[in-house]
Order: sequence, then C-alpha cells, then structure tokens
Amino acid sequence: MSNNKYTDLLKSLQEAKDKNMPLFYKNFFNDDEIPRWDEILNCLYDQYNEKQNVITEYESYLSLIPDYFEQDKYFLQLKEFKETLFFQCHGPKVSIGRFDIGSHKDAWDGITVHCEGNNTWTVSDKPTWENPSYLESFDLGRGDILFCPKGFYHKIKSSNARASILFVGDIK
Repeated sequence: MSNNKYTDLLKSLQEAKDKNMPLFYKNFFNDDEIPRWDEILNCLYDQYNEKQNVITEYESYLSLIPDYFEQDKYFLQLKEFKETLFFQCHGPKVSIGRFDIGSHKDAWDGITVHCEGNNTWTVSDKPTWENPSYLESFDLGRGDILFCPKGFYHKIKSSNARASILFVGDIK
C-alpha cells in the first residue's frame, strides 16, 4: 500500500479531530489489505492458548486485545497503517460476533477497521434523547474505516456475524 494513502488519511483525520467530527471512508482498504476470518480466528486461538485471560465475553460478542508486546505478531498488513497514524496505539482490539450495543461514549479516539460482515454505527455528539446537533449512521462493510472522536456517542448494530479491529491511541 502506498504510504501516500496513509499520509492523506492522516491529514483528513487531523482535520476531523480538530473539528471534533467523525470521518468515514468506504472501501479504504482493498480486499487483500485487511485480515480475513481465518487470521482473526487464529489470533483469538493463539492468544487464548498463550494467555487465557485476554478474551472478554460480552452478551453477544467476544473482544480481544492481543498482548501489548505481541501486537505486531498479528495483522501485519495493518502495521504500516498503525505506525503512520499513531504516536502510541493501544490495540488492535478485535471484536467478533453478532453485536448490538447501546449508545455510549468513550474517553478516547478510535478508528475501526471493518474486516468481515456488516454493521451500522450511529454516531452523535449528544445522546439521541437530547436532540443532538450531529447525528449520522454509517453502514460498514469489508474494507471500510470509521474514526469516532472521543466523547462522541455511538451505537452499533449487526444483523450477522462480523469482525472488526479497533485502534485506539494518540493520532499524530
């Protein structure tokens, strides 16, 4: 992948962060640039067998944050993406499963790389019951990315099995 693609994305992310707005790219990654089910499941399997405490089971999905010192062992195709965009990155966090989560906000900026399946993110600057000035839904499929600034509310709905990788950290 061209480093220019990531450099251009970094500029767009910096602008979105300065404006405190989400940023969505449809088909940012080509099919061969992001992990497939087998890579994601192998990561889960390896981490479970090695650590046995890295997988968190929620009501309808599994979440995994590979050991900090082993992050580059998995998903090497995303290493340049991570190194170009972040000063420091906590993640990737891998989430798989059918997944519906209610509206909440996080105390960090996050970039979701969608790998398998489909889901819809609804993002707003305030809870929907408080008449937000910004409210938008994004349908994510394989290869899409979504930047959600810290403090923005978001809810996620999936109708089928899906996998995504979340990068959290200090954007350059």
